[in-house]
Amino acid sequence: MSTRATIWLAILTAAYLALELGFNARLVDALGGHVSLDEVHHLENHGRALSGAAVALLLLQLAVYFRRRVRAFTHGMGAFGYWIATTALCGAAAVGVSNSLEDLAERLVDRSSGEFRRASMTAVLAKAAMVDGVVRLGGLSSADEVASKPEGKAFLALFPLFAGSMASLESAFAPEKKRQVRRLVEQEMGGAAAYYAGYRKAIEKTHARWRDYDRADHTKVQARLAQSIRAEQDKAWAQYLRDLGRRGWSPYTVPYDAQDRVRAKVRARVPVPDDWDLGDEDGFRQAVARKAQDAAGRRLDTRAVRINGGAVPLGLGWEQFLAHPAVQAELREGLRLPRNVVVQPRYPTGEAFRRIVFDPAVELQFRKQWIAYEADGAQLGNGGRYEKQGREAAQAVIVPPLALLFSLLGALTHMTKLACMLSSVALRQSADGSRYIGRVMAGIVAMAVAGTISLCYLDNEFTRSPGYLLLENRIAHSDHAPWRAWAMARTLHGVAVGQGLFFPVNEAIRTRLLFNLTYGFDPQDHVKD
Repeated sequence: MSTRATIWLAILTAAYLALELGFNARLVDALGGHVSLDEVHHLENHGRALSGAAVALLLLQLAVYFRRRVRAFTHGMGAFGYWIATTALCGAAAVGVSNSLEDLAERLVDRSSGEFRRASMTAVLAKAAMVDGVVRLGGLSSADEVASKPEGKAFLALFPLFAGSMASLESAFAPEKKRQVRRLVEQEMGGAAAYYAGYRKAIEKTHARWRDYDRADHTKVQARLAQSIRAEQDKAWAQYLRDLGRRGWSPYTVPYDAQDRVRAKVRARVPVPDDWDLGDEDGFRQAVARKAQDAAGRRLDTRAVRINGGAVPLGLGWEQFLAHPAVQAELREGLRLPRNVVVQPRYPTGEAFRRIVFDPAVELQFRKQWIAYEADGAQLGNGGRYEKQGREAAQAVIVPPLALLFSLLGALTHMTKLACMLSSVALRQSADGSRYIGRVMAGIVAMAVAGTISLCYLDNEFTRSPGYLLLENRIAHSDHAPWRAWAMARTLHGVAVGQGLFFPVNEAIRTRLLFNLTYGFDPQDHVKD
């Protein structure tokens, strides 16, 4: 491969690395704090695109490297055709890798067991509690401020996956489990301040509805009722004339011996008198009006309006209107309140609002969600009653580590490749340097592998803390297969140490070199009021 081609590939690799390292910093920042599933999926889309770009870049380098070696097979294609084919192959590979990674995550979630999902729900709760600093698993969150340090954020990003294998987590976290679910419910509702804003909007909307109700004109309601009855009369008389017309008759030409049959048929639909004259349209319409009065009156009540299926009588004042059961039921439905809560137009203090309205709303949602946390594996598995909640927990545990893993793999691979390419260019500048290219590249690869492994054994302030050592020890002794438990503990250790070293550099690349690229995630959206 020529020096010029190597330089161009090195430039492309450096550009990819800048994007990948910036993404890695944003991913760790997101996964080490509060992040919704939608935000995780959005970040995952960026990660899959970068993984696809990484594979496309490798294929491009192979295409450049083997260009001369395959010339005999591509002679008829020409240089332009060769590069068009290479571009198409790289694009197809990028899309294929991106889709494959998405399918991999979906398959892993789909094949997860109900017990894994149950453990995942607890692990996700424990992580959120550690982020909030309300749980002290081994003293980790209180002594080390785990969520404020890069190595702590990396630890939290992977913690749910490894914690799902900790048999002791359920018992260790049990005293705080209900409290944390209630905290999450409050966060989902936006807190008391956001809920109060929603309550005020609901009250304002109801008050506007009362103003329309209060302006209701009784004569207009009566007119609508009369119009409805006239429509019923016209319809019934027209039907009567059509029935007669089918026999070639009119109300005045019905044979005498058929009049009783016609009258009986009319009486089956309209309560006309027994001796009703077949041509008496006024009497017919009066009978229709008597029948239609009740039905039309139910639809257009002259004394009430229909709200949420209930009849609210006219003439009520604002507070009486608000206190009506139908209006209260509509408000409770919109605010997701229990049936025993009576919504008032105002509350004397914020504490009174929290106690009377917000706390019961939280309690109602908590009871609905807590059932899923108490469900067994069968109910959380595929086809179970709480499959949706189980799958969401499994996604929260599986998807973030996958995204972080492929981000790290892409960065390490291309960082090593970039070092090899730059060394190759530098060595070619001397007459004897070319002879050492192979050895230097082998040395770079060996150093990269050795450096990666060393991260699993180096320490920093975070990994030396008593809380971290306790959790790492629990993970290392939590699996029936000792080698697997050991590998999980070492991997978690390596990520915590590695991110502690590289996160500041990656974050500087993202904020300075990439002009604060967000990758679709902004921590400011999670700042609490």
